[in-house]
Amino acid sequence: MRRRIIGGASVGRSTRPIQARWSHSTSRPERSAGISRPSITTSGHHDVWDFDLPIGPSLVDLPTANGTVPALIQSTKMGEFFVLDRRTGEPLTGVEEMPVPGDGLPGDTLSATQPVSSGMPSLAPSDLKAIDMWGATPIDQLLCRIDFRRLRYDGRFTPPTLGGDISYPAFDGVVDWQGATIDPTRQVLIANASYIPFTVRPMPQDQAIAEGLMEPWAGWDSGQPYPKPAAFAVGPQYGTPYAAVVKPWLGLFQAPCHAPPWGKLVAIDLRSRQILWQRPLGTTRDTGPFGTHVNLPLPTGVFNIGGNTATASGLIFIGATTDQYLRAFDERTGEKLWEARLPAGGQATPMTYMGDDGRQYVVIAAGGHGGLRTCLGDYLVAYALPDAGRSG
Repeated sequence: MRRRIIGGASVGRSTRPIQARWSHSTSRPERSAGISRPSITTSGHHDVWDFDLPIGPSLVDLPTANGTVPALIQSTKMGEFFVLDRRTGEPLTGVEEMPVPGDGLPGDTLSATQPVSSGMPSLAPSDLKAIDMWGATPIDQLLCRIDFRRLRYDGRFTPPTLGGDISYPAFDGVVDWQGATIDPTRQVLIANASYIPFTVRPMPQDQAIAEGLMEPWAGWDSGQPYPKPAAFAVGPQYGTPYAAVVKPWLGLFQAPCHAPPWGKLVAIDLRSRQILWQRPLGTTRDTGPFGTHVNLPLPTGVFNIGGNTATASGLIFIGATTDQYLRAFDERTGEKLWEARLPAGGQATPMTYMGDDGRQYVVIAAGGHGGLRTCLGDYLVAYALPDAGRSG
């Protein structure tokens, strides 16, 4: 088995050597005489941000000066793309160690560096500045600036800190479990990304219990049922000395504290390793102030969870957004060609297939998402072009 560590998650506790070597990595089984033999390339990374790898890599054969190379591309929550030779695990594009901030929670030991992909376009956001603060009103913007001054923020690898901090990207990342889609014929990678900072308020567990945020629990071996925390935002972190309250960083009227776009669809040319185009993805429909659902579809781009699918004809289909649409884009230009409103949130990856009638269909599971507050449902919705042989 050959692994290259490009991520790593444990907060407020020591990391066992086997975790430091193996957690959050991309691996390939390597068998000899029916036995899996580990051959490991590793960098020590102690992940305290929940920057795990929730999606497997995409496989593609890439042309190089030395011929075609069987490669894999691993997306990460940070918005990075690591390109590895899938035979050896060695990087085909640059990987650098980036110095990162220290001084996290008492008792925690942080890695001095984290790996970043230097040979591919990065979708990671620029570091926030006070001038970037945004709001639906001037009051919103002022309160967000006060938050920015009050909370710790030292860039994208700011560790959790007593007193509170801003996490950007956050635990659900720029690119979450959906990963990226690759068109192997055109050698194009398509990814949808989200840009919403979160605030993190760590505290000792005794304090969290005293505040009524969580209950004591002795673990699964105790036979006690898992005690549900007081709110979705509360992370009890049982087994560590700490708990944390993690929330999207929003202003008074529930708009994000930094300027849009808050969601993008991006196409990257794998030959030139350049961004071909990028555009905001989604509108503010159904995301009004104080959790209201209003029909005010501003084209800001929005938070999105769910993958995209590319077709041989050069179309990209994607749901994912909070405004509950399934959309089709031109892979060459990024132009939106079609959209249809779904009966519930399309936080899933669409798929395409050929029907018995000879037509190509696109289908998506529209089940909604509690965290995004999209409408819940249990729908499977399919679309196809009209049958040219039928009238009407």
